[in-house]
This record gives sequence, C-alpha cells and structure tokens, in this order.
Amino acid sequence: MTKRIFSRLLPLSLCLGIALLLLLPTSILFASSNINITDDNFEHKVIQSNKPVLVFFWAQWCGPSKTIAPIVKQLANQYHGRIKVMKMNVDDYPKTPNLFSVSGTPTWILFKDGRVVSTQVGLFTKSQLNFWIDKNT
Repeated sequence: MTKRIFSRLLPLSLCLGIALLLLLPTSILFASSNINITDDNFEHKVIQSNKPVLVFFWAQWCGPSKTIAPIVKQLANQYHGRIKVMKMNVDDYPKTPNLFSVSGTPTWILFKDGRVVSTQVGLFTKSQLNFWIDKNT
C-alpha cells in the first residue's frame, strides 16, 4: 500500500518541482554574474581563453533553460580551474548565437583553442553533461 502511494506521489512531486522552477525569476536562477557573457566580451572571454570554455546559450522564456539553470552553476563550480563555464542570453545578445548557428535553446557549445569542439542542443542531466565535457576536453 505504501509503495503504491509513493509511486503515485513521486511523479507529482517532480512535476511540482519543475513547475516551481519555471515560476522563479530568471535573475535568481542565473544570479552569478561572473559567468555571463555578451556579444562585446565573447571574443575575449571565450575565443581568446587559454582554457576550454563551455557556453550555455539560453533564453528567459525557455522552460528547459530554467530547469537546467542550477546544473549550469554546479558545472561552473565542479570544473573551476579546468574549464570556464559561461552563459549567454540569446535574446539580449543575438549576434554571437547567430554566428554559431544557435537556433534552439538550451544549446551547449564547447570551445577549445578558440574553436568549436562539440555542440549539444537540449535538456541533459548533469551526468550526461559531465560525460560529454570529459570526453571533449
């Protein structure tokens, strides 16, 4: 009986958690300003970087972008010193996403030595992203 109730509540709690994330203001989800990049500083912070750079292209209206926001901050902390993790709002800064053919969000582009190494589009788990980053750096 308890197992049946738990199995019904778990999907409901996951849905409620995602719904709450979608209601949070983007400023709370992406509060760390040191990983924000713009069209103006992209060249310096990404292309000229002496470390690999993971750029997360996102949009404020995109549910999956908001859902994965906590993972972006976790990745920045986890890979600190090894790679840079940056994020760019595609609506505020459309020039750079257009240069790299970003047509959907969330989009992940991994740069190394100023060149694109790999691109992923969509919502991924942290372990999937870890595997992809480790494989390509």
